[in-house]
Amino acid sequence: MPPPFKQLQPNEVAAFVENYPFSRTITDVHLHHTWRPNHSQYKGASTIKAMYDYHTNTNGWSDIAQHATVAPDGTIWLGRNWNSPPASASGHNGSAAFGPFMIEMIGDFDKGRDVLKDPQLKSVLELIARVQLRFKLPPESLRFHNQMSGKTCPGSSVDRQALLKDLKAQIATITKAMNAPVLRAKAPFSPATLQVCDLARQHGNRDSGNDPANAELQESDSTTLSDLSSSGSYEPASRQRGGDGTELTANTLSALRPHVINLTGGMFSSDGIFTTTPGDVDAIFQQYLPRELAARSEAGQVLRILFYAHGGLVSESNGLKIAAQHIPWWLKNGVYPIYFIWETGLFETVGALLQRIIADILPGGRGARDLWDYTTDPLVERAARALQGVHIWGGMKHHAAMASSGGGGANYAAQQLGKFLAAHSGTSKKPIELHAVGHSAGSIFHSHFLPTALDAANGATFRTVQFMAPAIRVDEFQSRLAGMLGKGIRHLTMFTMKKDFERDDNCMKVYRKSLLYLIHHALEPESETPILGLEESVRSNRELQRLFGLDGIAGTNADIVWSVSGESGATTHGGFDDDAPTMESILRRITGTDSISQPFPVSRGFGGKDLRSWEGQVDWPEGLRMVEQSIASSSSSSPSPSPSSSSPPSQPGSSGGGDSGNYPPHAAGTGKRRGLCVGINNYGGKNQLYGCVADAKRWKQVLESLGFQIDLLTDWAATRQGILSSLQQIVAVSQPGDVIVFQYAGHGTQLHDIDGDEAMQDEHDNLDEALVPIDFDQAACILDDDIAAITAALPEGVNLTSFIDCCHSGTVTRMLIGGAHAARNAANYRARYMVATPAMEDINREFHGQKAARGIRNRRMATQRDILFSACSSRQTAKEHGAQGDFTMAATGVLSTLGTGISNDEFLRRTTSSFSGWDDQTPELWCNDLFKHRSLLAPFP
Repeated sequence: MPPPFKQLQPNEVAAFVENYPFSRTITDVHLHHTWRPNHSQYKGASTIKAMYDYHTNTNGWSDIAQHATVAPDGTIWLGRNWNSPPASASGHNGSAAFGPFMIEMIGDFDKGRDVLKDPQLKSVLELIARVQLRFKLPPESLRFHNQMSGKTCPGSSVDRQALLKDLKAQIATITKAMNAPVLRAKAPFSPATLQVCDLARQHGNRDSGNDPANAELQESDSTTLSDLSSSGSYEPASRQRGGDGTELTANTLSALRPHVINLTGGMFSSDGIFTTTPGDVDAIFQQYLPRELAARSEAGQVLRILFYAHGGLVSESNGLKIAAQHIPWWLKNGVYPIYFIWETGLFETVGALLQRIIADILPGGRGARDLWDYTTDPLVERAARALQGVHIWGGMKHHAAMASSGGGGANYAAQQLGKFLAAHSGTSKKPIELHAVGHSAGSIFHSHFLPTALDAANGATFRTVQFMAPAIRVDEFQSRLAGMLGKGIRHLTMFTMKKDFERDDNCMKVYRKSLLYLIHHALEPESETPILGLEESVRSNRELQRLFGLDGIAGTNADIVWSVSGESGATTHGGFDDDAPTMESILRRITGTDSISQPFPVSRGFGGKDLRSWEGQVDWPEGLRMVEQSIASSSSSSPSPSPSSSSPPSQPGSSGGGDSGNYPPHAAGTGKRRGLCVGINNYGGKNQLYGCVADAKRWKQVLESLGFQIDLLTDWAATRQGILSSLQQIVAVSQPGDVIVFQYAGHGTQLHDIDGDEAMQDEHDNLDEALVPIDFDQAACILDDDIAAITAALPEGVNLTSFIDCCHSGTVTRMLIGGAHAARNAANYRARYMVATPAMEDINREFHGQKAARGIRNRRMATQRDILFSACSSRQTAKEHGAQGDFTMAATGVLSTLGTGISNDEFLRRTTSSFSGWDDQTPELWCNDLFKHRSLLAPFP
């Protein structure tokens, strides 16, 4: 049976849409009618269930096609997860990152049949208007099904122009009302308990998958009103299992079977995406491992068995996705991995806990982004403790212990391991080695499993145990594991962050430090409980100092790797197991050699989520998701090209170099398409931003769907040298007919002009416009002059188009007018402008003052060969809110909806229309007049 479908009344729509935690960007609204049932056939909940059954059982889709269904009485039925793409129209369904919002109107609105009128019409207009306002979409973003197919849907009697007129009036009414004070509305689905909230049960936790891009709702898809069977034994082969749009297909799950043990509450998991039975574990140790041992022995190789435990906040589906990425890499490097996927329910309860802190305790709610600074952390800590955070965390730890107890699934695996070793240790030409890796709370899991396994293995040892950001208490580590070092555990390595990076991390943008600090202060029974992964806990404990060699004497049985260093580049709590230096360092310790057969696959993006982030590793119920979710794949992931493109999948990029001969062709075959996307959040302190990395990833996805190969630089990779070198390399290898895109989201600033070029402009203020790289405190900012020097080398016939989303960006590549400093931004908005400090001025003066004039001071608009779209004029501020830049949201919405078939001028007009009525941000286009009427991102003739 499907989850119960929840109804919204018309007066609940505004609060619901406003508070819905979108991780998917809506680009347009699709409108359908059911045809059948018509008005007279509508039977309430049974009609909605019949539609669900037809769409899933007959069509084989993952869920009901539509996001919402509007009934004749004006009530609105919630359908598919709003962060999943719909089954609306072939080729127009978008992705898990962005795309349409789909509305189904119950009725047959062909001429002479049902009439679309109030209260149904009023609810339809209200829902469309609220969604469009949430994403700053123009009314024209409403698209009828008949615009995308040859059907009459949503009915031949529904006139689009008349409906648009009514929609504009509705938007005007809502906008006017928004200026009046509004009481904070309660979310329709407030959590009933900390364990499970109503929203998670009824709608936000719906397992909506990712249906084929050509899935299309037919008018006949709603004709069956009988209750179709849903016994549970039926599962369409095309069903996509991952709640975030990831394909966890039968083939994928089957490939995981020899390497995954799935546990729920410590016991074998009997439901969900992936089940495990004692027989499955028997197969690992009695079938798969003996086969692997024979092959290794024949080749004269060691069989290295690795037991991996992820963190306690990782959900089942994301744990499986992590395993699916890691396992092939381990195997190709001579390691046989066994992954414990242990479901604890912790992600739901911690999510509910932090949601209550936002809604009930912190003033201003989740929209008051100026409150989210370090001064709120003590309040969050007290609130977490008051709201039973200790009990929640303790429950997760109990599940870790239960897994290795008498009836636990990990205990059963340990016993089978012992039998395997007893049967085969003497038969192999090479020894069998045991290794273990635990990430975050995986260290707690292993603190129970390792002693159990060593007991069962009768004298065997784990040659290496490696913890990443371990969340285990120091005293529990010392009592359970420390005494085994040099005996049952030959060597322990801990990878963890230096305290400055721990303090720069966050938990769901609510708590402005890493999860380890939240545990340290609020989730253990005693406040400020020492946690193994915290630098200050290690350095304040003399036994740990000696163990890890921090007292000046190198440790013999343990060492510590600090991030960031040559062996680890992780800068977030959730980032270690996707960090190539960390994972390759772990591999080298396991194999005992520097030789790596295959580098670690840096990307791990799934369905618009970045699994390196703390939030991204969790299938958060929609009502519990916080302000920011990664909507793109991880920083060097390259999604498959769009179905209309014949280009091969792009290869992951790193710092912007890459193979210049392997670019995907333009869709029309007229040249290569390449780009550089840059996003920087982690400036720290009062300069911290929150939407720039998401902006860069969104641009990357949209551009890749248009056939571009994109190099992505975010945060610590976005240094001055990294940005300029990457852009310079792309320009250097370009040829006539190529199209290049440069996108930047981060802070802008203004610095005093050194070489006098600003004084040569018609109007000037002796200020250079500059982009602020991540290493601005050590290297010079990127002046408009620096970028101009690169674009001056642009070959004839190459289209270079830039999209700059920062303050005072209007002249960033042009050396035109400067501007006054930004005025203070309104509440809930953050300006992307950094005031230049004396130290920044000194660095700029020292770096640029020694450089000779570059011979480009007399550049004029008429001679420009590149095109610049800026987020605002040089005297305005580019703003972000809701974890996205306003300009990026508007511009990518236009680009993803209309593609490149419009002129540069028209693209600016449509993007600017999203800012109508706002006086403080006006996007601009800077280019030769000749280029204004040329097609956007098209090769030059």
